[in-house]
Amino acid sequence: MDPDLTALLVANSLSTPYAHSTMAEGLLLPLLLNQLEDEETEDADESSGDDDEEPPPPRKRLRHNKGVDEKSSSNLEDSAAVAITGSPSSILPPPTKEYVELRLQLARFKNVYRIVRLPITFTFAHLYQFCLYSFGWSGQHLHQFEVLTNVEMYSAQYKPGEIKSWSIPVPPEPDSDDEQAHMVWYFRSNFPRQEPYVRVVPKLRKRRDGAVSTHDEFDCYTLVKEEGALTLGQVWSNKERRNITKGDCNNHAIAIRLEYDLGASWSVDISLSDPEKYWWKYDTPDNHPKIIKAKGAPPIEDARGDVPGELDGNKKSVSPKYFDSQYFAKYLSGEVGSRARKTELDIYNIEERKTQEKREEKAHTSEEENTEAYDSEDY
Repeated sequence: MDPDLTALLVANSLSTPYAHSTMAEGLLLPLLLNQLEDEETEDADESSGDDDEEPPPPRKRLRHNKGVDEKSSSNLEDSAAVAITGSPSSILPPPTKEYVELRLQLARFKNVYRIVRLPITFTFAHLYQFCLYSFGWSGQHLHQFEVLTNVEMYSAQYKPGEIKSWSIPVPPEPDSDDEQAHMVWYFRSNFPRQEPYVRVVPKLRKRRDGAVSTHDEFDCYTLVKEEGALTLGQVWSNKERRNITKGDCNNHAIAIRLEYDLGASWSVDISLSDPEKYWWKYDTPDNHPKIIKAKGAPPIEDARGDVPGELDGNKKSVSPKYFDSQYFAKYLSGEVGSRARKTELDIYNIEERKTQEKREEKAHTSEEENTEAYDSEDY
């Protein structure tokens, strides 16, 4: 990058009323980083020496792509969200002896939560499927995860299990001559923002030069990873120097937020459940989730207004089948479904439910025909 241009942009940004605001950071840094990317692309094109090469496609903006497991449902309202056959998230991860104990808290719904122990081999794709299963959602909406650092939680009396605030750790000044690393460090040090440490999406996008983009286009120092490429064991570790921040944050200051149905903003805050004992090691390797405690269930998904007879979330019951760890494997295979209903989180056999609904529909049709025949005779 031209040093004069860099100096001019920095000087102008610091002399404006927005010098210490998110606008200076949000506008200047992306501009500088984008120019760096453009220059790298131009250098690569010049070094190739191929004048006949087709120009690269235009850059696309980052979008929250649907996951591979978000396919259209059947005609049944209660059909389960089942991963596409062959997807890594449709089968359990490799067995392990190590588990991490987490609290999955439905934000803004006190006493609607799950305490679970999950294998550290769980990818975020598995975690997404498990959240759908745990809260009875269809999986037909956009979603994303955020790994948050320097996390402060609300008090257990006010909003237990919910995230209050977070920020990105400020790294030490880089020793290398990497211009981009110095620019990122400068803005992260002088313009602290409440942004995720890592954003985890179903699928990464590609830059115009064909390279995979590993930074958010709008939050330029937020890393972006694909769901299948990040595991729980890479976020938290029994040795804190090996967690996702390499020890910059302790394990208790790291949390995950799932945003589901981005228009409606359903959020699940995922944090270590016990400050004293959160890392578990078993004698025998396993890959099934272990359900410790489950309370309540969300409102019925996509309901328009209040549903007559529906209980408050904290008063809903949870199916006993949810506590059987084998049922999650059946859920991934498409054998069982999960649905938040008026009074409970229901775990049910899909084929049995289809048969039951066909039987009820047939009985209802027969009743209507008999009523019509009776009315005709009276006339």
